Amino acid sequence: MKNILRLISLILLMAFSFICNGKAASACNINFHCTGNVTHTGYVPQNLSMDILSQSSIPTNNFENPTPPESFEIGDSLVLFAGNDTTVCLSGFYIEVSGVAQNFYYASWATAGDGFFAQATQLNTQYFPGPQDKITGIANIYLVGICLMPEYVRIVDSLKISLVQTPECFAGLDDFVCEGDPYQMMADASSFDELFWSTGGDGTFDQADILNPVYFHGDDDLLNGQVSLELVAFAREPCILPDVNQMTLYIVEQPLLSVGNDTTLCEGQSVQLNAEIENGNGVFWTSDGDGTFSENTIPDPVYHPGPLDIETGGCVLSAYVAPVYPCEPGPEDELSLEIVSYPDVNIGGDQTICENEVLICGATVENYESLQWTVLGGDGYFEDSSQMCTVYHPGEHEKSTGVFYVLLSVTANDPCSFQMSAFFKVELVNHAKIYGGADQLICSTDSANLFSLGENYESVFWQTNGDGTFLGDGQLSRKYIPGVQDIQNGSAEIFICAASFLPCDLLVCDTVHLYFQEPAEIFAGYDATICEEVPLNGVAEHTTQVSWITSGDGSFDNQSMVSTVYHAGQSDTENLTVTLTLMAESLSPCEMTVSDDVLLTIDRPVLEFENVPDQELFVGESVSLHLQVASLGEIYYQWYHDGEVIAGQTAPELNLTDCQPADAGQYYCRYWNDCFVCSGDTALINVFSESTQTIPFSDGWNAISSYVLPASSEIELVLSPIIDDLVILYSDDGMFYPGQDIQTFYNWSANEGYFLKSTSANNFTVSGYIKYPQEGVVLPPGWSLLPVTQECPVSPDLLFGNNPLITAIKEVAGFRMYWPEKGIFTLQDINPGKAYEVFNASDEAVTLTFPGCDN
Repeated sequence: MKNILRLISLILLMAFSFICNGKAASACNINFHCTGNVTHTGYVPQNLSMDILSQSSIPTNNFENPTPPESFEIGDSLVLFAGNDTTVCLSGFYIEVSGVAQNFYYASWATAGDGFFAQATQLNTQYFPGPQDKITGIANIYLVGICLMPEYVRIVDSLKISLVQTPECFAGLDDFVCEGDPYQMMADASSFDELFWSTGGDGTFDQADILNPVYFHGDDDLLNGQVSLELVAFAREPCILPDVNQMTLYIVEQPLLSVGNDTTLCEGQSVQLNAEIENGNGVFWTSDGDGTFSENTIPDPVYHPGPLDIETGGCVLSAYVAPVYPCEPGPEDELSLEIVSYPDVNIGGDQTICENEVLICGATVENYESLQWTVLGGDGYFEDSSQMCTVYHPGEHEKSTGVFYVLLSVTANDPCSFQMSAFFKVELVNHAKIYGGADQLICSTDSANLFSLGENYESVFWQTNGDGTFLGDGQLSRKYIPGVQDIQNGSAEIFICAASFLPCDLLVCDTVHLYFQEPAEIFAGYDATICEEVPLNGVAEHTTQVSWITSGDGSFDNQSMVSTVYHAGQSDTENLTVTLTLMAESLSPCEMTVSDDVLLTIDRPVLEFENVPDQELFVGESVSLHLQVASLGEIYYQWYHDGEVIAGQTAPELNLTDCQPADAGQYYCRYWNDCFVCSGDTALINVFSESTQTIPFSDGWNAISSYVLPASSEIELVLSPIIDDLVILYSDDGMFYPGQDIQTFYNWSANEGYFLKSTSANNFTVSGYIKYPQEGVVLPPGWSLLPVTQECPVSPDLLFGNNPLITAIKEVAGFRMYWPEKGIFTLQDINPGKAYEVFNASDEAVTLTFPGCDN
């Protein structure tokens, strides 16, 4: 749409305007009389963006040089000059422009490009070239003038401005080059006339006047580790100032490596390596053998030779250094590792000699420098301790201990600095010795563990002077089970004998005395039937301590006495039986704990069958309650109604006939024998009596309730007599709003109060039943609505006197109130059919029960 308007404006401009496009040295003075028609040959650019070129957009005022239209006279000339074409350096965001205009009604600047003017209606202003102007390098702008009388005439003068951008350059990002390598510059530049590179070091460029030359660093650059390189971009006329940018080139030195000299190791040793590296980024070790490095990527690992290294006598270790970027991988270095083997020693096996014999020592040794024989723990001597084969004469110490160790120590060849040793054991056969052990006291039900000590024996045998039995096949240890005669005698003797090894033939013997203790014996007593406690009289022999325990939850007068009294617990009486156990610890060394049980049966009545369910009856109906009880002794019964004894009802069955409201309530039976008194379940008997209740109410708001349960509890049916006058009925359970078709509860309750609004006074009758006994009303904390659940009035004192948590009660649609705390007693009676607001001052719900009527 905007382009169409521009086209219309150009057509109008060509029809009614005179254009001065010449660019002479003097001003373009165009004398134009507004009274005549003039044609011109001026050029109007097709993309000129000026709304004032539209006939309909001629302004009514000139804000720079306002001239009223009536000031124009016949013969006045419009003078217009935009300025001479020029070239400028675009060092800022705008270009200053200055035009000349005389005898005009309106003047404004316009552009054919995409820039804009700071104030287009001022002759001296700033032009901000747009992106396309900067790309083409030319900004074509125009000064438009208008005279008014006697007709509208426009004059346009053009100005061509050539735009030269200031230079920009980027030397490149900071970078790295390896020692000795040339560096290819990666720069960028624009709008420049010439380029020039310079260095802050002693390196050189292959061509310092091109955008991306190659730089060769110098010795000082390498020594400093870096050099600053600067790029200068010189401006094109008419711009003057150049652009300068720098980058830092870091020179990374080539890596150096030295792993050290060849070395010699002893078998079993490891070598600590230490590579000296410079300018590296890590080192990597390898071996031509089968050993392992502690870590092969550090300068100073430990090398552990492998079996092949030891077998072949050595290996070659190599390393190369990882360079620092951007240098290439560095040099390698290696060292030779020689391994000296351990001595090889074979000393032979253990030997046995008799007393006063000599020991012949012989060995085979290889890869050694020297050897030496010694004896561990001996006081004998060698004939020549530095020879492979020699003779040793045992001393008195070896003869007394019967064993010694011969050690051969071998010194390894250099560079191994340690000794190897091997040894064998020598045993000397001495005369047999035997010790049967200490005398023992054991329990007669146990066996005796016989442990003897013997030395230098070849065989051992056991005997006894009693009638017991030996068990086990050990030579120095046996078990002995005493016989009947041993226990009767109270003791027995045990003999142990040992024979020496050849050539020693001496037989030695020792004797052990055994003594026997009998274990504890107890009797807890005879089983019995009890009520709640029983005296206990047990018997215990061969014991120092007794204890009674029970399988139930009763208690003992003294649990650690054989004769005591047991008191049955609740669990005992519920289970009807309890087992008492008498336990006794035997005298030492008998570790046996013996026990004996006595069973006590508790004569508590057991309820075998009970038919005492809750019942709901109508007046005149009958009900039967009964139970069946088992007891070891005689059983007695008594029935109760609401906690009161029912006279004459002492049988296990209670029959209620022709039930009346007074018969409603809770029933239970108490039964007992000579030991216990028990009670059965409680049955709640509800009696329903037919009744009707008429509930009056006034027009407006009321609070109502009923003590009669309607035969049909549907809300619409109960309220049908007053449905035409009913506005709303609601309670905590819901709302019945017939006029708005809202109903959130559907059944009438005789244990709840309701708010009712009516358009007129009326009453309605509830026909149904009264339920006896009456249910309690639950009052939550705070204010709530209290229904009246009995058919006669009741005073607040009688209803709330025993309930101090109910502190206030008031009428809903009246002024009477019962508030003892404030001394207000205007409410005298709480009447059936109504409901009252009450306040529960506690944090918990309170259950309130009406006292009932005398009739």
